[in-house]
Amino acid sequence: MYNKFKDGDSVIVNGIGKCNDKRYKDKIGKVICRDPFFFDYNIKFEDGTEDWIDDIYIEKYESEEKQ
Repeated sequence: MYNKFKDGDSVIVNGIGKCNDKRYKDKIGKVICRDPFFFDYNIKFEDGTEDWIDDIYIEKYESEEKQ
């Protein structure tokens, strides 16, 4: 199956997490892994917290340094 995001990709999250129904707005994090059964992604945020997020709430993040 095709993964939209690879492990280690930097992403921006705008949506609701599954762990505590926490809302995220423009939070930057890294993809840890993708769940093969539920098709959601485990994201580790800059502050060290982790949450499971549906792919509809995730966008690729490219820093200005790379461009």
